Amino acid sequence: MGILESGVIRPANLVVDRKTREDMLERLFGLACHYEAKSLALKILEALGRLGMNWRRTRKVLKLLREEVGVKVADEAAHKVWKRGYGTRTQT
Repeated sequence: MGILESGVIRPANLVVDRKTREDMLERLFGLACHYEAKSLALKILEALGRLGMNWRRTRKVLKLLREEVGVKVADEAAHKVWKRGYGTRTQT
């Protein structure tokens, strides 16, 4: 449990026991991993668009990322980054 000493509130005034600090770090790293996975998934979808993969096939990849990795990406956000990549696709 965190204990706040009296006086002006500054980070130096906050005393946190070891268990609380470990819990806070665990939650922080959990969130970081979630956001890193989401960011990576969006980069993959954009790259697939850039390579010319159509949206229907890209959605299958997104479904796989959701089921196997647990990535949470909204369809709207996924389509937006795919479309951005598809608009700059390499012509082969």
